[in-house]
Amino acid sequence: MELRNSIVINQAREVSSLKDFLNQSQAQIAALNSMVTNQAWEVSSLKDLLNQSQAQIAAQNSNGDQPGSGSDFFERSTPTISSSIERSGKRDLVFVRFAYLSPSRVDPL
Repeated sequence: MELRNSIVINQAREVSSLKDFLNQSQAQIAALNSMVTNQAWEVSSLKDLLNQSQAQIAAQNSNGDQPGSGSDFFERSTPTISSSIERSGKRDLVFVRFAYLSPSRVDPL
């Protein structure tokens, strides 16, 4: 009988440990879901920024500026975007860099 009581007590401890583990896992899942939601919002914001930048470039290119006035650089250039996400404590930092590369000159970003 004493052995049976010992087994029941050990199983109750295991169940308690499993409940704690489950609670921790659920908290981690909630935190990850929040991070994913925040990153999706940031990506959406970056897409909006890209669309605005492309619209501004298109508007500059269609202004009919004379060659050599500065806008011809944008007409010859290819817009490129590089981004990186870095972890800083509990927040993710998103860095975006816009660059224009002339077809006649290829520089690494």
